[in-house]
Amino acid sequence: MATSPVPERLRWAVGRLQLRAGHRVLEIGCGNGVAVALICAVPGVARVVAVDRSAAALRTAARRNAAEVTAGRAVFRHADLSTLESFEERFDRILAVNVNLFWTRSPTAEFRRLAGLLAPDGVLHLVYEPPHAARLDTLVGRLGDRLTAAGWAVGEVTRVDTPTPLLDVAARPG
Repeated sequence: MATSPVPERLRWAVGRLQLRAGHRVLEIGCGNGVAVALICAVPGVARVVAVDRSAAALRTAARRNAAEVTAGRAVFRHADLSTLESFEERFDRILAVNVNLFWTRSPTAEFRRLAGLLAPDGVLHLVYEPPHAARLDTLVGRLGDRLTAAGWAVGEVTRVDTPTPLLDVAARPG
């Protein structure tokens, strides 16, 4: 399958996860599976579970990561956070890139669900690439407010203003 170039935001986002051997990762809104491929390329990462609302995107993601799916290192689920089932395992990292519901709504129920999926030392990473750097302050404020209201503790906030604006808000259940 021909693949397109990897967007810089996804390389940056996966780098922000600080993955180690044995880590289990949940990606919310995986799209066509590019970040899953980057995560699976990290030596020793145990497993990636990726969910998306789009069945078509999941088919593309599964094809892109066919070897990892066969090996049991990548699993794709058709779901959104409101229908996401529980898993036997807990995740060391949860990644969501450009998932708008976290800053456009009041996602208390979704944050509660994610808190139950994190391992005790796990971290949630909300990563955004807004159209312009002026939006970064708005995102930081809204994400911080929503996380705090849902009982999360905002940890490290990392932003890149140029040349491409990028934001990572890392948080843990409070």
